[in-house]
Amino acid sequence: MKISALLVAECTDQGRPSRSWVAALGDRHEAPSAGFVTLDGYEREAGLSEVDLGIGADCIIHPDGCRQRAWFHVAPDGTRREVRTGASG
Repeated sequence: MKISALLVAECTDQGRPSRSWVAALGDRHEAPSAGFVTLDGYEREAGLSEVDLGIGADCIIHPDGCRQRAWFHVAPDGTRREVRTGASG
């Protein structure tokens, strides 16, 4: 069984915390999905609001895929933290 998790950290500015985690863990910012030149292009196609676009790289992943991805989401109060999990057979 494959189990996955996504760490979600809401913050007022995703740039500084995501850069800090990249430096501390040796991770990298996630590139846009195949077929998209920019992250905004992918997120627009996925249905995100124009208000949520243009804020830069907000997901980090380990180069070898040995850790789960972390998503730094911009939120006005920046206080919520959650872990989303899923399993498949």
